[in-house]
Amino acid sequence: MAIRAVFLDMDHTLCDTEQADQLAVIDFQEELAAQFGRAVASQISRKYLSVIYGEYRHRQGWQRRPGETEIGYRARLLAQTAGEICDSNEPFGSPIDLAQLFMDLRIRHFTFFPGVTDMLRELRSRLTLVVVSNGPLFSQEPKIARVAMDRHVDHILLGGSLPHEKPHPSIFQLACRKAQCEPSEAIHVGDSLESDIRGASNAGITSVWLNSGEPVAQPVPAPDHIIRHICELEDVLNGLM
Repeated sequence: MAIRAVFLDMDHTLCDTEQADQLAVIDFQEELAAQFGRAVASQISRKYLSVIYGEYRHRQGWQRRPGETEIGYRARLLAQTAGEICDSNEPFGSPIDLAQLFMDLRIRHFTFFPGVTDMLRELRSRLTLVVVSNGPLFSQEPKIARVAMDRHVDHILLGGSLPHEKPHPSIFQLACRKAQCEPSEAIHVGDSLESDIRGASNAGITSVWLNSGEPVAQPVPAPDHIIRHICELEDVLNGLM
């Protein structure tokens, strides 16, 4: 059956989230340096990034509390991070303002990978494009606005606004309904084996793993196709159509 729709992850797939994070950390360090000095400011900035987006988020004491707003949660973690590194209970500026500043800096640097807008324009001329992205609306909606995603694709699905995120099949089923296609008529590309590849495969959708890191001999779960850069997706599609 011919491919009629392409489902696309956003972070680390269409957009260079890692570069945005790195540049935001550098700018954020400058804001913190006046209070803590450059060396400590660097430690706070990088650990805060790990707390929010990395390995610390699911550890005891770093989890979001019931009823806590997203910005309140991030402000608390920022203050907690600074307190642990500095081994101090001294007041830490305005954590809410600083947490919002980090978000603003991150969005300022958020952009598509090179070549993506041209690729999307060409694909959209013949296929329905649906962005399928995980993450809270607090962080995802500003990214969508920053790159004017709605000008480049037909539909945008954010897991933070739905009952389930990837890899749950319901978000892929919704994408199929939006694109008015069967699962066998769609292809999904993303960088996460667990969220993107497992989710697409379980929904009966052809999966494409974007692996820009070191080659993996036997990725689990196994994707149908592997690419190194998002613009290689066109080669995969040409082979399927």
